[in-house]
Amino acid sequence: MGKPSDTLPVLTELARPGMAPGETPVAAAKVNYNGVSTPHTATLRAEMAAMDASIGVEGGEMPEVDPDTLVGFPAASKMAILVTTERLVLWGVGITGKPQKVLGSVPGRGIAEVHHGEVTFGPLVRIVLKSNASVDLEVAKGDDVDAFVAAIRALISS
Repeated sequence: MGKPSDTLPVLTELARPGMAPGETPVAAAKVNYNGVSTPHTATLRAEMAAMDASIGVEGGEMPEVDPDTLVGFPAASKMAILVTTERLVLWGVGITGKPQKVLGSVPGRGIAEVHHGEVTFGPLVRIVLKSNASVDLEVAKGDDVDAFVAAIRALISS
């Protein structure tokens, strides 16, 4: 992707064909994936019960399931993330630093909160999903971590 300042325009151009009418790019960052915690067990049980019911397996009544608690977070060791007014769009990044493959997207309604902190190696962003899983991302040097976090917070609150 070249210079860090290229991140937003490059990802915007890549995402443009798949963006919904009115969806607007807001911020972007290159990140290293530092792992995800396990989703809340009750959510996994609810998902399993919903799957059983959908294929006709007996097992009791299907619990009420909030679909936002079933949102996952596609990941690769190195990623580029575009924050839009609707979602996060994620790409796997190759050795050259260029986005190689669309990994998927995370709708804003599936994100519960976002946190920002500093660790020894630099800025760390933790995204907590409504499943209670948390995803840790190390933001690349030079990318505007404050704008990235502010855009995710705005996405959550909209």
